[in-house]
Amino acid sequence: MIKKIVFALIICSGVSILTDAGAILYAQKIDRSDISVFGRNHFGRILQVSDERLNDWYMSYDVAVGFDTDSSDSCQFAQAYGYPVLGVGISVSQLSTVAFALPSFYTDLYTVYGSFDRTLVSRDKWRWGYMLEAGITTSPGSYDPLENPNNMVQSSLLMAYFGAGFFWEYLLGRQWSAGIETMYRHQSNGRLALPNSGIDVVGVGAYARYHIKENRHPEINYPSSYDYERGFQWHIYLGGGYHSCNTEWKAYNEMIKDPSLKRVNFEKHPVISIGADCLYRYHLKYATGIGIDLNYFSNIRSLKECDRIIYGEETASASEYSSLSVGIGLVHEFFWRNLVGHLTVGAYPYLKTGLGKDIQWNYQKAGLRYYFPKANDMFVGFVIKASSFVADHFELSVGLRMQHKSVR
Repeated sequence: MIKKIVFALIICSGVSILTDAGAILYAQKIDRSDISVFGRNHFGRILQVSDERLNDWYMSYDVAVGFDTDSSDSCQFAQAYGYPVLGVGISVSQLSTVAFALPSFYTDLYTVYGSFDRTLVSRDKWRWGYMLEAGITTSPGSYDPLENPNNMVQSSLLMAYFGAGFFWEYLLGRQWSAGIETMYRHQSNGRLALPNSGIDVVGVGAYARYHIKENRHPEINYPSSYDYERGFQWHIYLGGGYHSCNTEWKAYNEMIKDPSLKRVNFEKHPVISIGADCLYRYHLKYATGIGIDLNYFSNIRSLKECDRIIYGEETASASEYSSLSVGIGLVHEFFWRNLVGHLTVGAYPYLKTGLGKDIQWNYQKAGLRYYFPKANDMFVGFVIKASSFVADHFELSVGLRMQHKSVR
């Protein structure tokens, strides 16, 4: 039953994001003059330290299409964000060029992503700003205790991708521009499989952009006021996902000396959350408030068994375990029409997961919500939930927003 619910939430989230992407492009009235095509390369270094790797640098190559918003657009969200460039792209990361001293290997990463480029300063010939990217990575390689024992990054076919950085772009003519950038990129499977160290990369890149019609940098004029519904918002939601257990990895893999006896496939345990948020929307783009989560972890019995293996029967018996936890956090949302970026930073005042500390005392959420105003402000959401900034699971949710409107 839980698998069916999660599958339905995945479908709803995918449909909502695609629907909003189409709505944004339609509302922006994109035509040929608003489209640009660009290619870039990125030279990055892996941040995770490993004695087994001989090198930490590799190249990535991207091709993307951008859809410009400009001052002729009446969308107040485009105005409020300084007329950003919305885009879609594909990337190939040559992770296979990273070599190991021992018989291990990485395989290349293939990513499809959406992007948001915002100009902070614009002049006649140049502009600079920041970029955000999010998407899905496919990763055909995989950890194996015998043939690929040092690949702690790749253990599942699909991974989530997030990127952020700064760019500086110079106009070369009516249709061409070129730029340089500095970038941070992260890929992780959200503990859908183990191992899952994730991969964090920082680096620099260069790109060339071709504008279908005329190259132009918009003049940024922020309106003195916006038309939006100021006031309190209350959210209630039901969410769920799956995660593998790091304590199981330690008990059945790290502590096993014989590689042929190490476990490769780990059970995916359901996680269910019921939550409520109270936010105050004080700007067209922003709302901030607090939230509370009641979480159910289905892997408590496994945590007990693993703690007995790792720490011994006597020590494990003295520890406390509970399938339930309570979290309280600071919540912030970024609005673009009905699509909302959602962030939470919080702590667990009640958490009892044994000695292995599979879940730490703090948690973070980052992802998207899509609201359906014509369906009584119902929403679907997709977030990555982390503990101590290490991914714990992907959470899919459905919920309801209630608003108290005040003076705009």
